[in-house]
Amino acid sequence: MTTYETKNEYDLIVVGAGIQGAGVAQAAAANHLKTLLLEKHKGPAQETSSKSSKLIHGGLRYLETLQFSLVRECLQEKNTLLHVAPDLVKPARFIIPVYRSSKRSPIWIQLGLCLYQLLGYPGTPVRGKYSQAEWREHGPLQKKELRAIFEYQDAQTDDVQLTNAVLRSAVSCGASIEYNCDIARVLFDATRKRFILFTQDGKRYVSRYLVNASGAWINEFAKCITPSPPTESISLVRGSHIILNRDAPQCCYYLESPDDQRAVFVLPWYGKTMVGTTEHEQASPESNPQPSEHEISYLLKCFNHYFPSLAAQHSDISAQFAGLRVLPLEGRSTNQKARDTRLAGDARLPGYIAVVGGKLTAYRRTAEKVILLLTQKKSKNSTKDLPLTRN
Repeated sequence: MTTYETKNEYDLIVVGAGIQGAGVAQAAAANHLKTLLLEKHKGPAQETSSKSSKLIHGGLRYLETLQFSLVRECLQEKNTLLHVAPDLVKPARFIIPVYRSSKRSPIWIQLGLCLYQLLGYPGTPVRGKYSQAEWREHGPLQKKELRAIFEYQDAQTDDVQLTNAVLRSAVSCGASIEYNCDIARVLFDATRKRFILFTQDGKRYVSRYLVNASGAWINEFAKCITPSPPTESISLVRGSHIILNRDAPQCCYYLESPDDQRAVFVLPWYGKTMVGTTEHEQASPESNPQPSEHEISYLLKCFNHYFPSLAAQHSDISAQFAGLRVLPLEGRSTNQKARDTRLAGDARLPGYIAVVGGKLTAYRRTAEKVILLLTQKKSKNSTKDLPLTRN
């Protein structure tokens, strides 16, 4: 084996500069591991981490699938981000209107919000049910057959700016980042317990630990490794959004699609209105996926159903985007699948971890779990108090 070049030796290399990779780089560097993050694109957050619903939340709808621990963890992390990133993560009012045709009754919503508040205590205010006199506050909202309106609090962020802030924090802790870095192959040296990474342009890097945070491309990157870790059983789910030329609503609306009762959000976004998301499985990863015509019509129909006086058509769409979520391959419908992040290793590759899935809200906790699994030591320097700033 050729002698390694010391300047390109690292304790930990992360592949993928989305929010999950950024979080791992920050946590590793904060714990004094010599860290390098490699990204094939020209900058960070080029794929799913720039195409989310921009929410920092516990996931109210996950209560229906009994994912209580996930909701609790996300609510705790929401509170942490509100504390360390007040310029990037802002509290937001969420409104749930309940109609005679709604799948969920007012009592069901009330119970769900009480549980949500309990799991997020003390940082998840729930105002509860509006009086009918207060309904006029939501002027454009459809009032016909309206039974109740509920309010609770979560948060919003700009996912790209948040990812960049985490990366700046990682660099300030000592991490290095290289963009336009396409990995050709990875060899595991079983004798020295080291990973040797070779890029398409002939560079070579060596690391004790290797974290695969390549999102939808997790299996594609794994195939570059010798010996290759097992293929992860995942489904790729496209979530699409549209931005409408409509004045931004004063709050966030949590709605039921009139087609299939799925949750759809109507959100303020830089002075306009964002509507999303959808859930459509696709067979393979795709860079910069686009919403289908069916998805666009689905979202327009939902918006128009609840805001008939603001009815929009295709010509009112100023932007559209879609991202790929990684979910477990299981028999349940897409809407019912677990959202937990899984950290996968391989006994033949000690020091290798693949981040399978991942929630924007819980990126920091996921990163600390990765460092714990790799080093078998609890983080001495938690990122829980590291401030994140816009610039």
